[in-house]
Amino acid sequence: MSKSQTRFLFIDDEDLVLNALRRTLRKEPFEFHFTNDPESAFRMVTELGIDCVISDQSMPNMSGVEFFAILRRLHESVVRVMMSGQSDRDTTLRAINEGQVSRFIEKPWNNDELRAILAGIDRDLEIKRRAARVNEEQPRAHAHTSILRDATGAVILTGVDLSIPK
Repeated sequence: MSKSQTRFLFIDDEDLVLNALRRTLRKEPFEFHFTNDPESAFRMVTELGIDCVISDQSMPNMSGVEFFAILRRLHESVVRVMMSGQSDRDTTLRAINEGQVSRFIEKPWNNDELRAILAGIDRDLEIKRRAARVNEEQPRAHAHTSILRDATGAVILTGVDLSIPK
């Protein structure tokens, strides 16, 4: 796997768009997957542990809004980003309300902006990963803590790890 743990999945019914994205992102430190089929995307999210899905809005079998509404119910923690060249107000509102997308990328995209968006998503996910690790460790650190007093009345803490977290 690449330097980052973040896995991105792009869905677009146009192979030319997916190929352009592959070329644009080939040197980025993330793991990328691409598909032109929303049905296979659901399977990939589960099997590959995808962190973020970037989907086109206009696809023949299922719109991006429909895809994200289903994805949200199946995998609520997966970050959802809409990519579209023809987004109107109604589509935008539906994507936010039904699919709870976090961002929009307009087609044609600016390569530098796309890279910055992905890096920002990676940073946000890393913060969530760290918070989850801390939350996992917290109960264990305090699970066997006892507070006692010795014969002189001094407080004694047992089972406390006073080391500084890394």
